[in-house]
Amino acid sequence: MRTKDYFVMFVALLTATGCGRDQSNNSQQDIYKNIAIDTVFSSRADSLEWVFNNADLPITTRLIACDNLAYELLYIDIEKSNILAQKGLTLSEEIKNDSLVSLFYRTLGMTNHLQEKYDVAKSFYEKALVIVLKKKDKNFESFLYLALGLMYSDMSNYKLSAEYYEMALHLSEEIGFVQRYNTIINNIGITYLKMKNYELAEKYLLEARDVFLKNPYPNGLAHVYLNLGILYFEQERLSEAYQVSDECLRIFQSTADKTGEALALLNMSQLFAKNKEFDKSLETTHKSLKLAKEVGYPYIIKNALTQLSDIYFMIGNYGQSEYYELKHIELIDSTATTELMLAQRKIIPIYIQQSKRNQAIASLELYDALMREVNKTEVQNIYLEMQTKYETQKKELEIERQKIVIGRQNMQRRLLVGGITISLVVLILLWYMLRLRTRRNIALAQMNATKDKFFSIISHDLRNPAIAQREAIQLLVKNGSSWNIDTLTEYYAGLLHSADGQVELLFNLLNWAQIQTGRMSFIPTSFNLLTKLQPDLSLILNMSQKKGIDFTISLPNDILITGDSNMLSTVVRNLLTNAVKFTPSGGHISISVDPTGKGKYTIAVTDSGIGMNLQQMESLHRREGTDNEQGSGLGLNVCKELLEKHGSALHIESQEGKGSRFWFEIGYKPL
Repeated sequence: MRTKDYFVMFVALLTATGCGRDQSNNSQQDIYKNIAIDTVFSSRADSLEWVFNNADLPITTRLIACDNLAYELLYIDIEKSNILAQKGLTLSEEIKNDSLVSLFYRTLGMTNHLQEKYDVAKSFYEKALVIVLKKKDKNFESFLYLALGLMYSDMSNYKLSAEYYEMALHLSEEIGFVQRYNTIINNIGITYLKMKNYELAEKYLLEARDVFLKNPYPNGLAHVYLNLGILYFEQERLSEAYQVSDECLRIFQSTADKTGEALALLNMSQLFAKNKEFDKSLETTHKSLKLAKEVGYPYIIKNALTQLSDIYFMIGNYGQSEYYELKHIELIDSTATTELMLAQRKIIPIYIQQSKRNQAIASLELYDALMREVNKTEVQNIYLEMQTKYETQKKELEIERQKIVIGRQNMQRRLLVGGITISLVVLILLWYMLRLRTRRNIALAQMNATKDKFFSIISHDLRNPAIAQREAIQLLVKNGSSWNIDTLTEYYAGLLHSADGQVELLFNLLNWAQIQTGRMSFIPTSFNLLTKLQPDLSLILNMSQKKGIDFTISLPNDILITGDSNMLSTVVRNLLTNAVKFTPSGGHISISVDPTGKGKYTIAVTDSGIGMNLQQMESLHRREGTDNEQGSGLGLNVCKELLEKHGSALHIESQEGKGSRFWFEIGYKPL
């Protein structure tokens, strides 16, 4: 099942608003009861818009209708929702009604959140919170904490997300708001699902299910089942996934919730496809698409279209696969560069299967251009973040310098009065200040060195492959008409292989930058090593087989270790990828886990490759693999720093021309 961040975020927000909307401000509800919704209107939205535009009605009544309308349009027409909320905020400020102002701040926070304008969303949420805290409205306060927790979860800042969720949880329990309390439990489960921490995700989602069963709220229960279906599918627990997805669908149908029904049908469709029941999968996806179009939710429409393309591709109907993927691309916003890039990459093999050479070349060129744009944007964001941190450090140093100057002036006055005792104190303080300045200067020098290394990698390792790809595409355009389909397919595969290398480099670069800027959260848990590494081991096995390398895996089934599962899987994946990269065809690589007898395990990756000299082992840097694969030296540095977060170290045993052995120790400590 699809677990893209925007899809999980959509379900989380839908659950949050579904369980908390009508009770976010009880004092405003009483006013809204006096608004008569005329039955001549074709929809609730039309009726609310009529109330808002009716100048004969009281301004307060009109503004409450405006907020309800903006909220109603949140997932249907976000631009109109944002415009309405801005108008409502301006009018509410003019009449100085703080309660209404806080509602529009809340709605503007959500519109900007959904558009991933997180800084703007945070500002609106916090402005609403200031008003709510003054009014001591604990109900609305808990809703805002929930929204902030969800926003930080979408930003992958799970520490802050957990803090806001805890505050929302405490307040919801205090005021006895069961639905809100359960929504928070559900969203915590979704956060762990996005982190791939399936054990904790299941724990919280099952707790949410049990509370909803005791305190019936059908739509809330259905959303929990929806998330459990995604969880079980990702764990390949297909029987359980089918049961909860079927129950989810039944509930949504019984409550006439077409949006939820469309989501549930998508889950069922992917289960059918997994079991190769393609007719059922197609029928179910078409139903989901029809419902999504009725309610006008673009996220579900796009998911249904790309899912239809996947199914038709699997059954060999490439014409229909192309049709639905092009429909999907038409709906992607022109500013969503990453989404467009992935869609273009997906349609290339569809064109190749149909021998549509010109379209394949055009999509490949567009994919290459989009990838460069994505790389450029990511690099600019990282550069700005590092530059901001550097400027902050610089300002802090200046403040410290000014404090030192002021301190010296004060000390000079005291020396005239205090005598020898004060003189001794001054000497001690001066020593401390010099030491502090030295530390700050060292920290600043380290920041500069990190920035210089970052720019060096960008200028060489990202630029050169991009230039090589452009030249290769130019050659393809020049000679493509004279090459046969086998030559073209081989050439496309080479280009995609080169692009994959750039993506791997970018991921290592982003991991390294996150470590350097302190944005990578360390969340230790106890987990089964083999289960966590299984997807990576399958990937490495495929890579080694393609290169003609023997790959041996010696991992017991019952090994439990303690650490950040995502960080440790990154370490092992990087070591195994390097082993394949620097081992020639006919060679051998292996991974093994052995107990040390001290409550720890030694995890080792061994290869019979080209080995490393002393200088390479000290710098953790190798440039080119045995098949001319490019390397930046970042992978081993990322491994080293991630292991240091676990209190471990990366050890290297290598001899040039005879292979290498990389190993580290990790322990097991029940949490």
